Amino acid sequence: MNRWDELKTALYVHELGTVSAAAEALGVHRATVIRHIDALEEEMGTEMFRRHAQGYTATEACAEALVAVKQAERLFSVASGKVQGIQPVRDKTRIVVSIVAPTIHLLAPGIGSFLEAHPNVRVELDSSDRLVQLDSGEADLVIRAGARPREPGVLVEPFTRYSIGLYAVDDYLEKHSEINHLDDLVSHLVVGPNSQKQMPFAVWARRNLPADCQRLHVDCGDVALGSTLTGTALGLLPSFLEATFPQLRLVHALPKEMDEQLWLAIPTDGNHPELVADLARHLKRFSSVTLAA
Repeated sequence: MNRWDELKTALYVHELGTVSAAAEALGVHRATVIRHIDALEEEMGTEMFRRHAQGYTATEACAEALVAVKQAERLFSVASGKVQGIQPVRDKTRIVVSIVAPTIHLLAPGIGSFLEAHPNVRVELDSSDRLVQLDSGEADLVIRAGARPREPGVLVEPFTRYSIGLYAVDDYLEKHSEINHLDDLVSHLVVGPNSQKQMPFAVWARRNLPADCQRLHVDCGDVALGSTLTGTALGLLPSFLEATFPQLRLVHALPKEMDEQLWLAIPTDGNHPELVADLARHLKRFSSVTLAA
């Protein structure tokens, strides 16, 4: 059997729980994920997943088999990372940083300062939603949101914490009715994460904002920011954007339990440890300035 793509798809469905989440992580269409699962089940002659309203659950036999698939995927990733790491990149040292896309507004000053201090270093940013395995060799430094990373062989420390709020610009506020309570949003338009996103603030919005205002869904924080800055809608945005975009007006602050925690993680056996440590120092120093502004 030569079904690596299908097996990898099955692994993602098993770990993420739904076809849509697996499709997003793999960068393929939902129909491709379903086709891969159907092809595997046909070849195996048995059901691999139980379908239900909340998503897909692997059968016991399937879950056991996918342990080996995950191990194989990690081996491939480590091998790929090591090969890439020893390849010369002209005369530049290459550092790969995996980030949460909207945080570029917080990280950019530190990255810029680091590159000024190290003219022979090149930084490559990976801002995809795909969760980078910290032991895979894909990234030298990872900025991750949510729960503290627990992978072995990784140095982890809190990076920063920020709040989430509902923001607008004056142009939008002048054209629309006053907002004194969340119920007033029924006549407004709010741009927010699509229904597949499970960040705490996204779940909060679906539960607490009027359904009539949630008619503009995006899968990228920068798209939400753009929609807000143009006066198209109110946006659910991180508070650190106020320093970069002073035209943003806070309309409603989300509860403190919705605050996002960012973690800084560095694989202990990664490339260029001294440079990566210095990059981390620049990021922490300049992000603290931005947050204090």
